[in-house]
This record gives sequence, C-alpha cells and structure tokens, in this order.
Amino acid sequence: MRPERLTRDWFRARMAWQAVSVSLQKGGWPWPDWSRQELRRAAAALGVEDALGTLLAPRDEAVFDDQLDIIHHLIVLLLAANQDDEGRLEALFPPVRTEAPMLPEPLSDAYRPAAALPATTQVVFADSDNNHGFLFDLYGDVPRTAFVELPANAWFEPREAIAYLEASLPPRARAVFLLTLDPFSLIPRGAEALAEGIGRWRIPTYAIQHRLPEGAEQRETLTAVGRRLHRVVALSNDMASRLTGLCAGSNIATVPLHPSKFRYAIPGTAERARAAVGAGPEHIVFGMIGDAREGKGIGLLLAALDHLPASVRHTIFFLLAGRAGDMDPEAIIDRFVSRRIAARVDLRRSADPLQYALLTSGEYANAIAATDFGLLLYQGPQRDTASAALPDFVWRGKRVLATLDSLVGAEVTRHKLGLALDAETPEALAKLICDAVRMRQAGTAPEPEFDTYRDAHSPAVVLEALKVLLRSTPGLEGI
Repeated sequence: MRPERLTRDWFRARMAWQAVSVSLQKGGWPWPDWSRQELRRAAAALGVEDALGTLLAPRDEAVFDDQLDIIHHLIVLLLAANQDDEGRLEALFPPVRTEAPMLPEPLSDAYRPAAALPATTQVVFADSDNNHGFLFDLYGDVPRTAFVELPANAWFEPREAIAYLEASLPPRARAVFLLTLDPFSLIPRGAEALAEGIGRWRIPTYAIQHRLPEGAEQRETLTAVGRRLHRVVALSNDMASRLTGLCAGSNIATVPLHPSKFRYAIPGTAERARAAVGAGPEHIVFGMIGDAREGKGIGLLLAALDHLPASVRHTIFFLLAGRAGDMDPEAIIDRFVSRRIAARVDLRRSADPLQYALLTSGEYANAIAATDFGLLLYQGPQRDTASAALPDFVWRGKRVLATLDSLVGAEVTRHKLGLALDAETPEALAKLICDAVRMRQAGTAPEPEFDTYRDAHSPAVVLEALKVLLRSTPGLEGI
C-alpha cells in the first residue's frame, strides 16, 4: 500500500468520490434509507446534530444561500482533499471545544483478536464461556444478528473480554446485547471495564441480569453500571420488580424466558425417554435436571427420602441428570438403592468448574420429556436466580415443585405452575412429593393460569418481545 493512500485526507476524498460513483450508477443511489440512518447515527456520535439540522433547515433566502455555499464548497474540498498535503482540511477547520462527547482515543494495539462477523450484522450478542448461548438459539432468529463467544472469562478477565467484544463489532453494528450482565454488574472491576467499553463503542448496549445483587456493594455496582446501559433486561416480571426495587432502576425491561430446548420438543418422545432412563409406565417421575449441588436442593431431597411412606415408594422414580458439582454420584445412587426407591442418576463431572452444561441438548430435552414433575428446590444464593429449566418444564406440560422463598417459587405460586414448598424441611418436602403423587394419580389438570404462562413464554411471543425491545434503538426501528 503506497504511503500517500494512508492519509486521512486520502480517505476523505476516496469516500467523496465513492459517493459520486455510486450516484452515477444506473438507477441512482440504491440505499437512501441506509444513508439517512448512517447520517443520523454519525451526527449523534460526533455531537453535531444541531449543526446538521441548521444546515438543512428551511429558512429565508439569505440563509439558504449560505447553506448551499457550505454544501458546494465542502464537497469541492472533499473531492480534492487527496491533492493537498495531509491535514490541509484539518488546518482549515480546527476543532472547537464544546460540551459535545469526546471521540474515543485511537487504539494503540497493532493487532487485536476479534471474531469474524458478517459486515451486515446490526445486533451483536455476546456471552462469556457460552453459558447462556442457548438464548441465542431463539434470539438469532432476529435478522442481521451474530453471536460472539468471549474467549476470556468475564468473571476473572473482564477487560480482556470487553476488548475482544469491542474489536469484533462490525461497522454497521447498532446494538450490543450481553446475554449475561452479572460479571459486569456484581464485581466493581467488571463494571468499570464495561462502562469504559460502552464509552468507546458508543452504541446502545443491552444486558440480561440473571441474579439479584447481594449486599450494598453489589447493589451500588449494579445501579452504577445500569445507568450506562440502554436497558437492563430481566427474564421474568418478578426479577424485573425486584431489580427495580433494589436498584431504583428506570431502564429495566422484561423479555420472557423461552424454553431453551424448544426445537427438541418433538411429540411422542416422552414414552421413549422414560423407557430410556428405566422408568416404567406405573412410575411418577420427579426430575432434577441441570446442576446437582446444595444450592439446588439436592441435600434436602436426599434427606426427604427417609420420610417418604412405603405406600408411595414403589410408585415414584427420581431422575437426576446433569453436572455433579460438589456431589458424589455414587453416594447418591447408594442413597436411593438403600431406600429402595427407583432412580436414574446421570451426574457427570468436569475438570472445568465453570462448565455447567454437561448434557447435550438432546439429552437435556429427553430428560425434561421423561419427567412428570420438575424439582426446582432453590436455596441459599440460588434463591435469587432465575431458572432456565422452568420454561422447559412448562413448555412440555410438566408441573414443578419449587421452594416458596425463591424467584422461581414466586412464579410457580403466582401462575399456578405446580406446588410450592413453604417449610424447607425433609418432612415437608416428603409431604409435598406425596401431594404431587396424589395429584398425578387423580388426573388433576393444570390450572388455566398454567396455559396462560406457557403461551406467554412461547418462542414466537418471546421473539416478538425481543424485537419490540430492540426497536427502541436508533437504526433498528424496522427490525
């Protein structure tokens, strides 16, 4: 590349002549809407909306004459820019110090790793370690979107994660959408890294908060970073209400959580799935699918086995599938065997403590299909976390048992999605399991609220809610 083609004035002239070339093509300029959007966006980014408005405002003949002079002579100078020394235009029009936003500082890195995204991408979804990538299984149906898996773990290396995301943004990006805000909202250095990134890329940023803050410091961190976001997104109305109350946020929006494996919800798979795990036609299957650890109520469940009456032990079947976490799968199997309760324990270990999804999508979907009642016994810090499994159970017509004092329990109670556990004791859980058995044996149908909730979380409804949210972004009004 010749050095004279690397000057700023050469690029100015090149862009001006490119506009002339395109306008002379047969049929004229083919993308007028795109040009108008780009003009509005760039003017906003440079803080010159008022100047642009003055240049094009309908005024008297004297002002109109001045407007035409500026248009004429600016185009002349731009077309001839590469014939002068570098910086000639800059010397003619030195910048004036105003309150307009400062432009980002030029990056000094000679090379920065980046994801190869299509140049037409307008909305960039991103996630650390792809723990919430299942959301993009549906969100990716929005036109002109792309997904970036951040190579650095945002909990430990937030600046590296943000730098990679920033380097990956294509020229036509209109919005950034983080599938999880938590690493950038609950840890101060993560919040600082995200705020700096938003200040540099200067396009609206959305992010999903999955967990409620604990303590004053996390509330302050979430509140501070939330002000920099276009929207903080919650995946349930309960979560949105709690976030608003804790952080006094006015820019909190809700997009319902869709079933994560909806594409695998194939009619007729339930019988095959039940047979595959060893459940007989007489069994009522209780499924704890996902991550088996104390915060998910596995200890409470194992303790409740001793309080189940003999009259129901031969009718129930427990399916535990997913990540073993801090539990010993062999000890869990022994617990069921010694109590003479049928069970399938498919809990797997991982060398990576942050790798939660150890079931394939098909295995996870089959486990949900084989279940009659889902177990979402969230305790401890897990109480304040939304459940990705809840819409999966409901989408397949399965009711759930949940701890009342949790975000999931609040949804289950409000929408009558199953039974809620008030007293978190082994005796109370054993009684609740017996209640579920009687409900199943009596053929009790779900309440009407169950179907209403199911419909509100269908993929089509969720996708439309996401599109409505994104339409508040300049340049995405027609998405």
